[in-house]
Amino acid sequence: MDFERALRKQNAEDKRRSELICELVSDAMYIPMKEKEMAAFMQVSKEEREDFRRLLQVLVSEGITFLRRVAHDQLFGDGLL
Repeated sequence: MDFERALRKQNAEDKRRSELICELVSDAMYIPMKEKEMAAFMQVSKEEREDFRRLLQVLVSEGITFLRRVAHDQLFGDGLL
């Protein structure tokens, strides 16, 4: 698989995961969870965890806050939401 095809595949996976995360957190029954809990829930492999973390950082920076405070601090340090 060439680099461009692999990049398109990764972008499609990121988009799919972003949509699933947004759908999950908008549900009235959603309870905030840690990054590791969400990764397990979404069946993210250990090899994909860094990409998943990056995706969560992007979503949080866009205003989608859904992680427990502990997980937020792990991602961004001790800064405020």
